[in-house]
Amino acid sequence: MCEVCLRCKTQRRHKRKKRVIDMGEKPTKLGAQRTGDHLIRQRGLGSDDDASYEGANAALVLYDRGTDWLDCYPSATRSIEHTVEAFKQWAGPKENIQAFYCDSAHELIGAARTCGGRCATATTGIPQTNGLAERMVRKGKEGGRCNIVQSRLSGKW
Repeated sequence: MCEVCLRCKTQRRHKRKKRVIDMGEKPTKLGAQRTGDHLIRQRGLGSDDDASYEGANAALVLYDRGTDWLDCYPSATRSIEHTVEAFKQWAGPKENIQAFYCDSAHELIGAARTCGGRCATATTGIPQTNGLAERMVRKGKEGGRCNIVQSRLSGKW
C-alpha cells in the first residue's frame, strides 16, 4: 500500500463471529444486481467550521455488482426526491434497475419502486445481511479521504 492509503484506510481489527453469507453467482449484466446505502455526515455537526457546509449532510452510495461500478451522489437530505434523482442519474435514461437490495430505509425502497425495479430489503437488526452495501459505503469514504489527502487540502475538508 502507498503512504496515502496507509494513512487514510486504517481500520479496527475485524470482529467476525458469524459465517459468510452466500450471495450466489456474480451477474455479468449491468443492472442485474444493485445495492446502495446512505453515507451520513456525523462529525462536527453544529460547529462553526461546518457553517459553510450546511446543506451537505448525506450522500447516496450505489453499487452495481455485475460491473463493480461504484458511485457516490452527494445530497442535502435523505428524501425520496433526492434519492430518485440520484437513481435516475445512476441508471441512465434507457437503463432499467432490475433488482435493488438495500436496508429498510423508506427513501431507498421508494426510489427503487419509482424507478421500476424489484426491491429486496435486509433483515432489520442483522447488519450482516446488508454487508455489501456497508462495505461499499466504507470504500467510498476511504476513496474520498485519499483524494483529500493527495490534493493537500486543509484539515477542515
